Amino acid sequence: MDGNFSGLRAVGCGFSGFALHIWSYDHSFGVPAAYGKWARVPLKPFCGTVGVARAESGSFGTIPPYETGGNMDIRDLGEGVELYLPIKVKGALFSIGDPHAAQGDGEVCELRLSRP
Repeated sequence: MDGNFSGLRAVGCGFSGFALHIWSYDHSFGVPAAYGKWARVPLKPFCGTVGVARAESGSFGTIPPYETGGNMDIRDLGEGVELYLPIKVKGALFSIGDPHAAQGDGEVCELRLSRP
């Protein structure tokens, strides 16, 4: 798995091995999750993609985000926050996904451009 999609490549995809860590956490998210014996990660769940249909016809990915939403990965867009998105299509459906248990101040990605 090389991590490539739509011209983006996640940092670290060049590593030869993969690791699996199974997290244990309090389902109320009130207690930091244990990462091994020494580390604790405070949890603040949110969904990274939120949006409604665009006015243009066709199929659109979520990268980059559009005025109607998409991949935002805003850690403060969680429980109790109101998000206003413009409705461009009558009866536009709502889409939400890419759940996160915690995130820092952003995501680190590597952009690779190439010529044909």
